[in-house]
Amino acid sequence: MVWSDHELEVPVTLYVVAVETGGQVLGAFDGERMVGFTFAVPGIHDGRAYLHSHMTGVLAEARNRGQLKLEGKEYVVHDGEIVHIRHSA
Repeated sequence: MVWSDHELEVPVTLYVVAVETGGQVLGAFDGERMVGFTFAVPGIHDGRAYLHSHMTGVLAEARNRGQLKLEGKEYVVHDGEIVHIRHSA
């Protein structure tokens, strides 16, 4: 578990809504085991489409092995529809 705070839990249906409306849900795997994820929802700011990176989490033992947020950005850039990403504080 990345976080132990149940207030941070996101309903599975919200991930589906994010993907179906142009958002992004990506997983990081070590073999068959998911060790991290990133979750972004689509938005519009100043007339420009963007992805709001809402959550990224990686298990402690898998941190610093990759660049999950950067890989997510590359995925968006290659898709070509949204190239601006904003991150939560």
